Amino acid sequence: MTTAESDDIREIDPKTVSPGEIDLDRVREGLQSDENLVRTHAAQLTTALAAEDPRAIEPLVPTLTDMFDDDRSVVLKEVLFSLSLLAEEDSGTLADATGGLVGVLDHDLPLIRSAGARAIRPIAAERPAAFVNHIDDLLSVVERPANDPTEGLELSPNDGPIRAETVENVREQAQRRQHSARVVAATLLTEIADIDPEALRGDHDALIALLDDDSPAIRAASAGTLANLAEADPDALAGAIDPLIAALDDVDDATRARAVAALGFLGDETAVEGLRELTDDEDAADDLRDMAAETADFLAEQ
Repeated sequence: MTTAESDDIREIDPKTVSPGEIDLDRVREGLQSDENLVRTHAAQLTTALAAEDPRAIEPLVPTLTDMFDDDRSVVLKEVLFSLSLLAEEDSGTLADATGGLVGVLDHDLPLIRSAGARAIRPIAAERPAAFVNHIDDLLSVVERPANDPTEGLELSPNDGPIRAETVENVREQAQRRQHSARVVAATLLTEIADIDPEALRGDHDALIALLDDDSPAIRAASAGTLANLAEADPDALAGAIDPLIAALDDVDDATRARAVAALGFLGDETAVEGLRELTDDEDAADDLRDMAAETADFLAEQ
């Protein structure tokens, strides 16, 4: 791309650009430019176009999905945001890009992970089968502990409360972004277990281990995955019975409810005592207690 062309595309204001008023070939060339500023501007134009009409960027999808390894985070963020808008409009347009999107969930920067999660959500909701070939990568994302970008940073007495509050905000934001990526991956595993339980046969131990995760959302997703697997093949999940009984004491009701469902599918009467205890737990929601009682009665009758 020549300098003249580079300058030309940077003269287009993302705030005023509209689909039909810009040559997408020029945007594509900008996205493929070796010049960081040109590539950044082209990515911003793509986001602006997608915000007005997501389908307008559909011809750019092959170029955009080739940019998942771009070394500029600002470019990759814009690429993922524009793709997320398109996915919300038509998830099928990105069905072939699932491998690259899953890879983004494991990016070093929390901002990129959360942007990737946003792009994946609409595809996962409508086309979970598109991710069946990426189970190992999804598990890797879920199992990866959140890192603290402020770790090792020591505040001096002169920094003051504003500096301390800023550091804490950075830490919390990074944690939330990483958590969103983990939850998307964990939820996808639950969906895969529903449509293709055999695909997860070799991962039962890893899923059981996630019942002890620090995140209630991850524990709930894991219990839901195990419930789907138990419904499909109870005999294959004998090793999950004791961990699922332990999960009946979880502080999170969603996790407890899914553990109850899984134990019901497993059909092992050793779960009856734990289910009876949950039935008598006055702190539990009424529908959860009813579910536990029905499951305990069902198992006791077997």
